[in-house]
Amino acid sequence: MSTTPVGAERMFTAECDQQATLTVYLDDDPDPVYQSDPGVQEVSYTFESAPLGQHMVRVVAANENGTGENYWNWNVYQYADCHVLSGGPYLDFFIRHYRCGSSGCAGGARGGSGAMPYAWKMR
Repeated sequence: MSTTPVGAERMFTAECDQQATLTVYLDDDPDPVYQSDPGVQEVSYTFESAPLGQHMVRVVAANENGTGENYWNWNVYQYADCHVLSGGPYLDFFIRHYRCGSSGCAGGARGGSGAMPYAWKMR
């Protein structure tokens, strides 16, 4: 899980091991916040902030082999008035890594059209 205070920028970067069009979504909104050009293997997107609460940042890779996706859980929180963080904002995150095989996706990765083998590097 990525943790960021309200009002702080947060960049999410995902890398796929195949050339694809990479699309970034926030929560369950069907409209993407960003879509790359076709044929890339990495996408970065900076959110200026998000509302207080739990969010999901999802990246979908699509090419002629099919689709695959991965996601972050993102917690946006607000400091109490009396709390001062001397070292600045901190990140505490956990990324689940899923690999999609030719027989479909397992382990919680959401499916797409076809089975696209992929490996993600997310930061």
